[in-house]
Amino acid sequence: EKFPLPTFGPILLALAQELIHGRGFALIRGLPVTKWSAWEIAAAYYGIGTYLGDAVSQNAKGHVLGHVKDIGGDPKDPKTRLYTTRLAQPYHVDSCDIVGLLCLKQAMEGGHSRFCSSWTV
Repeated sequence: EKFPLPTFGPILLALAQELIHGRGFALIRGLPVTKWSAWEIAAAYYGIGTYLGDAVSQNAKGHVLGHVKDIGGDPKDPKTRLYTTRLAQPYHVDSCDIVGLLCLKQAMEGGHSRFCSSWTV
């Protein structure tokens, strides 16, 4: 079931078609993340995602939203997801059709992202 977004929802449905049949990526700006609580941000982000596809788990714990943040993960531990450490992630492929990224605040250092649509390459 889709998150109720009567005005933005139709725009997102068109965006989903652009992601799948067009250039393969899009940029949405202007979410007021500085005014929202962490729960409100997660709910809005998840709600937007309901127009773009079905949520799938990000890890063995079944999380559907993952936070790319240095929380002190040990990069030498094979069970550690690299996005929980301070190391840069190498180029990689996420095993899904559509990936979403939401920046909550600029990193003090690093934090650069690059992406491409493997479908359109």
